[in-house]
Amino acid sequence: MVNYFFFFLIIFFINFLLFYNTEIIAKKLNIFDKPSKIKHQKIKVPSIGGLYLFINLILAILYFSFIDFRIFADTYFIYDLKQLLIFLILLISIFLIGLYDDKYNLYANTKLVFLIPLLFLIVYVDEGLKVDTLSFTFNSFELTLNRTSTIFSVLCLLAYLNCINMFDGINLQTSLNVILILLIFQISINRFDPLLFTIILFLLHFSYYNYKSKIFLGDSGTLVLAFLLGYILIKSHNILFIKSDIIFSFTIFPVMDMIRLTFKRIIKGKHPFVGDNDHIHHRLMRKKNLRFAILTTFISIGIPLVINVITEYKYSIYLITLSFIFYIFIIIFTSDKKNNLSIFKQ
Repeated sequence: MVNYFFFFLIIFFINFLLFYNTEIIAKKLNIFDKPSKIKHQKIKVPSIGGLYLFINLILAILYFSFIDFRIFADTYFIYDLKQLLIFLILLISIFLIGLYDDKYNLYANTKLVFLIPLLFLIVYVDEGLKVDTLSFTFNSFELTLNRTSTIFSVLCLLAYLNCINMFDGINLQTSLNVILILLIFQISINRFDPLLFTIILFLLHFSYYNYKSKIFLGDSGTLVLAFLLGYILIKSHNILFIKSDIIFSFTIFPVMDMIRLTFKRIIKGKHPFVGDNDHIHHRLMRKKNLRFAILTTFISIGIPLVINVITEYKYSIYLITLSFIFYIFIIIFTSDKKNNLSIFKQ
């Protein structure tokens, strides 16, 4: 723990220097999130939070791999240097795609062209990411995927990358909810993970500046966070034999919003991954204000997770059902009076 404390102290001062010089770094890189019809900010904001997160992760991986390589086996099921290098190559590639998107605004289809082969590659080389069966807490039935397991695993990762990216629409929303998910996950597996704790410390620091609209995560940040969370959750499902509905309970709210928006956009003849201002946080902001939107999404995600931990995930399926009902209620509550019977309309 002394070695961990020393690292966390160093990373705190590195983050302090990075965030203090955000404007200078953003100007040199020319990476800003500019105002538009679907964004709530009125000025351009540095979109380099993902770069800072990546620096934190690389430093943590290098440091902990030298002092205690076993931490990668405990949570990430990485047992040798070769597996770690493969993980790093994929992490770096996904980060660079996101960073390029932050700077040059990639088309949605172009981003998919780069992401899909990368996800197929990591599922192909890492058997621990291949979902072969789905099992549930509420019955003994198991669904065997057989030949579709690789495609299913890639689709799960791709969907999660997109849903977290879509969920990141207002200040604090992504950072606070990821902090909560990481804390709940570590409590659930009854294990302290210094790499995940590094992310939590970064996100706490980031949240302070993000609340003041001084910095955004950008696509590079949301893609890296989603990749790490998806990677850990799928491996926990496959190797620790955590039931499928328990894993889904960690993702339920952003996934439901992505599904609704995807169907709505397809019905309207739009690309399912092209942004708009009908995300659940946008609707809550229009109905009340920013704080109301942040608090509502945080409570909606947090309460089921906390209850799940307290009850040792015995009622996971019921809490997922309640989350779904509450989500539908929010959509109806935030709809215009003329259209309040449809979850696919504003």
